[in-house]
Amino acid sequence: MLKTSKNTQFTGSSIVDGVSIASFTCTIGENEIKDDAPAYSFYIQDQAAYRENRAEVNQDRTAFEDAMYSLFDQIKTESAKSKVEPVGK
Repeated sequence: MLKTSKNTQFTGSSIVDGVSIASFTCTIGENEIKDDAPAYSFYIQDQAAYRENRAEVNQDRTAFEDAMYSLFDQIKTESAKSKVEPVGK
């Protein structure tokens, strides 16, 4: 039996002065919608640059979280609409 699922991958990078310092990755799928909690990973690519630019990277991280939750809410709403049973069936 084939079981399929649809996931949305959302990524971001914190780049300061042309240097990629950190990356963010989120996958939104059925489990995250069911749990009502998107999860994401945060990876520091350049530790020295991160220490020097921590405030800016943290601003980028907050911006990523805001965008992630906005996308999550949109996907969750669309998912709920697609599961509505037609009246009379």
